Amino acid sequence: MKEKDQVEITLESNPNELRLLFNLSAQYLSCNKEQLARLKLIYTLLLGRWQNLSRHHIEVEDTKFLDGLQSLKGLRYLSLQGISRITELPKTITGLTNLLILDLRLCHNLENVTAAVTSIKSLTHLDVSECYLLDKMPQGIGSMTNLQVLKGFVVGSARSTDQCRLSELTHLKKLWKLSIRIGSEAQIGEDLNELSEIEKLRSLKIAWGHMKSSPSEYTKPKTSRTFSLGKLEKLVLECVPDDDSEEIKLSQLSLVSEDVRWNVEILRLKFLKELKLEWNYMKRELIQLRCAQIYKCPKIGSSLPGFDENGFWVDETRVPITRTNLELPSDDNA
Repeated sequence: MKEKDQVEITLESNPNELRLLFNLSAQYLSCNKEQLARLKLIYTLLLGRWQNLSRHHIEVEDTKFLDGLQSLKGLRYLSLQGISRITELPKTITGLTNLLILDLRLCHNLENVTAAVTSIKSLTHLDVSECYLLDKMPQGIGSMTNLQVLKGFVVGSARSTDQCRLSELTHLKKLWKLSIRIGSEAQIGEDLNELSEIEKLRSLKIAWGHMKSSPSEYTKPKTSRTFSLGKLEKLVLECVPDDDSEEIKLSQLSLVSEDVRWNVEILRLKFLKELKLEWNYMKRELIQLRCAQIYKCPKIGSSLPGFDENGFWVDETRVPITRTNLELPSDDNA
C-alpha cells in the first residue's frame, strides 16, 4: 500500500496467491467486502498500525468491508490496531474459525466487542487495550479455552447484567497474561480473589479508571482483603483511586501463599498516592525480584536507594540483567 490522501485496497488478478497483506504506511483506507472476501487463503491481515507513535493515525472510509471477513476461513492473524471509525465488529466474524490473534488495540471508537467473538474458540490472543469507549466485555469469554493472552479486559458497571465477570476467567486454563481496566462505576467486591484460580497466570496488570467525583450515586466498591497470586512473575498496578486507599493496598496482595513466596520478577507501582509499604520489606519477600518501578507513590518514598531518576531499580547482581539490556516492556505491552 502506498501512502496518499486515500488508499484503495486493490488486489492483483490472482488474490488466492496472497498469504499476507500488510499496511506499511497508508492512513486512509478504502475497501469493500467483495474485495476482502477474495482473499480466500490469506493467513495474516494487518490493516492497522504497527508503529508505536500517536501520529500514525489510520481511518477507514466505511466499516462495512468487515463483513467480508467471514470468507477468510484460513486467517490466523488479524490486526485492526489503531483504526478509527470502527465502533463494533460484525457478527460475521464468527466465520474466522482458525483465527489465533485478534488485535484491536487503540481502536478508540470501539464501543462494543460483540458476543460473536466468543465463538472463535481458536483464539489464543485477544487485545482490546486502550479502547476507552468499551464499558464491558461480553459474556462467554470463559468458554474461549485456548486464550493465553487477554489484554484490556473491562470490568464494567454493576448495573450491567450481560457482561463477562472476572469469575468467568477462571475457566481459561492456558491464560498466562492478563490486563484489566476497572471502570469508574465498577463494584468489584470479592471478584479479584477469583484471579487466584487462574493457575498459569504469570503477568497481571490492573488499572483503575477515572472515579466519579461524586461517588454517593453508587455504592463504594469494596476490594477483597486477601489476594494471593503465588506464581506471578510480573505485576503492574495503576491509578488506584484515593477514596479507596484504605481498602486497596498492596498489603492485600498476599506475599506468601501456603508457605510459597511470590515468584514476581518485575514489579511496577504507579500513581498509588496512599500506598504505604516499606521497600526493604518488598525486597525481602519478593525473593525473585529482578527489577521494579516505583513512580509517584509518595508514601513509599521519592528517593529510594538504588533507584534512578526515572524510578527504576535493577538488581544488577542477577546477571545478565543490566540497565542497558533490561527486558522491561513499556506499559502499552504490559
